[in-house]
Amino acid sequence: MEVVVPFAALLRLVEPVYPRVGPQGGRPPYLLEVMLRIHLMQNWYPLSDAAMENELIDIACIRRFAGIDLFSDDIPDHHPGPPPLSGAAPVGREDLPGSRGA
Repeated sequence: MEVVVPFAALLRLVEPVYPRVGPQGGRPPYLLEVMLRIHLMQNWYPLSDAAMENELIDIACIRRFAGIDLFSDDIPDHHPGPPPLSGAAPVGREDLPGSRGA
């Protein structure tokens, strides 16, 4: 694949729009080349995010192509993190239907 896919050109194309850590901090993004390679594999072999995560854990040649070392690198996971906080006020037990306090 290194011969067929123009990785250098693709990286130059995607780099200007790839997310960076902003002034508010946050979790740093994975390396661009790693994520590009994972994205390409997800398209070559129709894999969901969860299936790709499993393949990265289970199959050494997929990790090697992506540039991930199982023992020293984090594997991108498909979990987006905790759900966003809603603006709703918390509901107390007395506010629940059928409660005696209402």
